[in-house]
Amino acid sequence: MFSPSGQFKEIKKVESENLSYILKIRELEYLEKDNIRLRKALSFKENSRLNLIGAEVISFDPSSWRRIITINLGDQDGVEKGLYAIDENGWFIGKVVNVKKHYAQIMLVNDPDFSLPVFVGSRLMGLMKGGLSGVTVLYIDEAGDLKEKDKVWVKVASLASPIYLGEVSRVYKNDDDLFWNIKVNLFSENPFLHKVFLVK
Repeated sequence: MFSPSGQFKEIKKVESENLSYILKIRELEYLEKDNIRLRKALSFKENSRLNLIGAEVISFDPSSWRRIITINLGDQDGVEKGLYAIDENGWFIGKVVNVKKHYAQIMLVNDPDFSLPVFVGSRLMGLMKGGLSGVTVLYIDEAGDLKEKDKVWVKVASLASPIYLGEVSRVYKNDDDLFWNIKVNLFSENPFLHKVFLVK
């Protein structure tokens, strides 16, 4: 005899099993992506000539306007305030601003409080300021030969080559300004970092 309640229980059972399979598939997909990320990070560290410290990102600042991440290494691991951080592709992402024994915090370049002297193109220098609406390089005296796609970079004393942050997307100057401003397209814009490297 047909039983609506029995059929309802059967449907619920099938739905539950279906959801379980979906979650298992998503878990496997995540593990596969995580494996690819870790292999890429390991390959980058092995092939890089830089003196790097690899770290895992363990948390993100919960604020809607701050861009600060916490990593699982601290001063006992050789982490120091001011060290530059790069992603697994070698792009500059921020700098260490706070160090404790077992963890440290990195302020990302798009944090509103971030600032750093940078080079633009082959010879210009300015102050890069972070911001939620984009990253800008300020205080450029002369921008005559500057053009879109010119690289924005930082120099580390121990390295022969620069570390790139992004490229020029716009050069502008308001009528009453003394200096030129430069809008920057960042090379690394991944909001969900898992692994970072600190440059010693």
